[in-house]
Amino acid sequence: FALSRCPMNNTIIGAGIACIAAAIVGGGLKMFGIEVPVLSSIRRQLLLAAFGALLVFSPLLKSLLLTRPKAPVLTTLERQAAIQELASTRDAKAFAQLFNSTFVPVNWSNLDAVLELDRELGPILGDLYGKCYIKETKENNWDLLTEAERKELSYTRDAIKYISVAVGSLLKAPRPGGQEVNLSSGWFCDCDWRGVNLDGANLDNIDMRSCNLKGADLGEVTSFQGMYMWRTSWWEAKRISPELLQYLLDNSHYEPAYTYGPQEAHVSARDYEASIARLRAGK
Repeated sequence: FALSRCPMNNTIIGAGIACIAAAIVGGGLKMFGIEVPVLSSIRRQLLLAAFGALLVFSPLLKSLLLTRPKAPVLTTLERQAAIQELASTRDAKAFAQLFNSTFVPVNWSNLDAVLELDRELGPILGDLYGKCYIKETKENNWDLLTEAERKELSYTRDAIKYISVAVGSLLKAPRPGGQEVNLSSGWFCDCDWRGVNLDGANLDNIDMRSCNLKGADLGEVTSFQGMYMWRTSWWEAKRISPELLQYLLDNSHYEPAYTYGPQEAHVSARDYEASIARLRAGK
């Protein structure tokens, strides 16, 4: 009756099972080397059952926590080969499978490689958007793209969204002391980045489209030249460095007619002005 490879865990689980069984029959039971006398009250039976459950599940919970999936450790050549394969494939299923097996969960050790892949895909998306963007209307005319180009755009955006979600999960987690975050020239879209920690991050030439930044920390950000935010409600951030705030006010204007974030939510002018006032006040 081995539930674990660890003999100590088996002993603990066995004792727990004995306690639960004894509680059910009211005591007077010997099992797994444990002898429980007759229990004289329901209260004692319940306490014994609870103690038994604790003994049974604590080793199992510990085992589950210790066997959480970890990103594989790859050599530099293996990682580069995976990046090139991911950047060149146009099979969404193959992309997801290879990305998951190579980089998920994204961690501080493999983040640079994930961003390298992201930077390979971003310019492809940018070129396609450039082909169909109409300056006068500030909108895209998809009819200017061929059918093949529209498929390419849809696939590439989905791939970048996949990366964005994975990176966002890491940015919401505690950051090790001294850990630098360099997202420069990265492309991110259609993702829920609520509460991400971008404090002091390098955001030079970052491209963010339809992202949710509510509660995000953009304090102490001084590297942001060329940052582009489209339909991303940056004003919902928890805090923004004064220099970056002014840059966004000058270059990423609020448009009342637009929808924002992956949920395509409308934002009222009143809410926008209140958020700007909060950020300026440092609240």
